[in-house]
Amino acid sequence: MQRLIDAWFEIGREQRPQHYRVRTHDGWQLALYRYLPTKRSHRTPVLLCHGMSSNRWDMDGPGDISLARYLLRHGYDVWIVELRGAGRSTRPTWWNGKRYNWRFEDYVQHDAPAALRKVLGETGARQIHWVGHSMGGMIGYALLMT
Repeated sequence: MQRLIDAWFEIGREQRPQHYRVRTHDGWQLALYRYLPTKRSHRTPVLLCHGMSSNRWDMDGPGDISLARYLLRHGYDVWIVELRGAGRSTRPTWWNGKRYNWRFEDYVQHDAPAALRKVLGETGARQIHWVGHSMGGMIGYALLMT
């Protein structure tokens, strides 16, 4: 597994993201990943949000197809959120009491606000660029309406 991860980030040429955890108001743990540029040329951080049935790799593919690392190379402070049930975020198990019964509204009312609070808190920024793929974009639109 480590070899696969090392190959994915092409050790020595690309940096690995910092891993953060954030808790939603309804008790789910979300995974956040941050690529912090050595030289920032943009003040506003970027938060990338994946689509339905996906995870962070939707926005951080290998090599040249990584949107996250493209933005990093252009001086952005880049964050990637993994919504509930995806990637390293909390997934339902027999032991944690979580079930696959969430709705789109849970992403909008709980997951996105938790991720936004963390990014704003860590960066000290007053605003964020939201980039969403598919459902991630719909979450962004819903945030603007609330």
